Amino acid sequence: MVLNPTKWRKVLFKGSYQHTLDAKGRIIIPAKLKKFIAEEADDTLVMLPGTNKCIEVYPKDIWQKKESQYAALDIDDPDALFLIMSQMNRAHEDKMDPQSRILIPPYLKKLADIQTDVLVVGTLERIEFWNPEEYEKYFTGKTESLASLKARLLKKQ
Repeated sequence: MVLNPTKWRKVLFKGSYQHTLDAKGRIIIPAKLKKFIAEEADDTLVMLPGTNKCIEVYPKDIWQKKESQYAALDIDDPDALFLIMSQMNRAHEDKMDPQSRILIPPYLKKLADIQTDVLVVGTLERIEFWNPEEYEKYFTGKTESLASLKARLLKKQ
């Protein structure tokens, strides 16, 4: 898939930040990421299970565009229905409080194996929450070198 930068917002999420959940299961969205959440999102984030063992977090305005992609799928197609159900049934919306905290629901923490420590990662159009150990496993499981990936994927643009 070739990305078309003109279809993306001008500023994309990047960087990684080590954080800890508070006693109520809330996490602070780092200021360096929060500043890129558009006004249209109304400080609202949508969380859902990631394709890897993480939690994907979308600002509401970006999520609404994703949601329209799901809505365009044929609900009578078993694969499409599975995809819709796996994403929409487990999506959780939360508005950041004045301290930029959001509550991660227990079922999402369990799916991502998040206990206390959380790695908050900017990944272009979304933020991801990772158990730091799972994040390391993700990278150590890759067999192709970064140089090879760059040469193979970026030359297609």
